[in-house]
Amino acid sequence: MIPGGQVENFDIPLEETCRREVKEELGINIKIIRPLRTIITRRPQAEDKLVVLVHYLAERIGEIKPGPETIEWAWHDINNLPADCAPNVYEIIKDLK
Repeated sequence: MIPGGQVENFDIPLEETCRREVKEELGINIKIIRPLRTIITRRPQAEDKLVVLVHYLAERIGEIKPGPETIEWAWHDINNLPADCAPNVYEIIKDLK
């Protein structure tokens, strides 16, 4: 799973938004190692809206304890991802190989 969310305060660094979202969704802290690819795409339901997806490689600190927003999560082998992953997941994994 790649946690995601929205920027709530544009006055703080994106790395802090990433940390907040991971904490909310997975109940863990992270140490950001480095930025990965940024992807700009359009929302399927609103072609006039752009979405900026910012990805980071991070180290997990602690054991995962999903928050109330998380319906399901699982570990996956990057060479055998589920067919229903979002397109950006495949792009990021390809960059990491």
